Amino acid sequence: MTTMNNRYLLIVDDEPSVIISLKRELRHEGYDIYSANSGKAGLALLKTHPIGVVLSDQTMPEMDGVTFLEEVRQQKPDVPRILLTGYSSLDNAMSAVNRSKIYGYLTKPWSSEALRGMLASAFEHYNILLENKRLLEVIWEQNRELKSLNEKLED
Repeated sequence: MTTMNNRYLLIVDDEPSVIISLKRELRHEGYDIYSANSGKAGLALLKTHPIGVVLSDQTMPEMDGVTFLEEVRQQKPDVPRILLTGYSSLDNAMSAVNRSKIYGYLTKPWSSEALRGMLASAFEHYNILLENKRLLEVIWEQNRELKSLNEKLED
C-alpha cells in the first residue's frame, strides 16, 4: 500500500525576516519549504510545485493574505491554508475563516508549539485527503475490472 506523505510547505510573507525566522524554526521538521514575498509570487509557486500546506501573512501590499488564500482555495481547494497575522482580533479571524475557508489562524509573534502543531495537523489532514482520493480511484478501477470480467463470464 502506498501512503501519501506530502511535506511541501509554502510560506508567503512580505517581510524577509519573518520568512527567515519561520524557516529557521521549522528546519528540523522535515518540510520542503518554498517561500514568496507576495501573493502573486506565491500563486506562481503554487502552480509549479506540489504544495501541501500554505502559510500566509495577512497584511501584504498588492494582495492581502485573505485574498491570496481565497485564490489558493480556487486553484487547489484541498490544500490547507493557514493565516499568520500581527493583528489578532475576532473580526479578522472570522473574516478569514468565512472568506477563504482557512484551516487555521496564528498570530505574530507565534508560539513555536502552536505553529508546529498546526502545520503537523494540516499536513496530516492533506495527506489523508490524498490517500482517500487514491483509494477511491483504486476501488473504481477494481469495479471496472470486475464488471468487465462479469460481462465476459456471461458471454
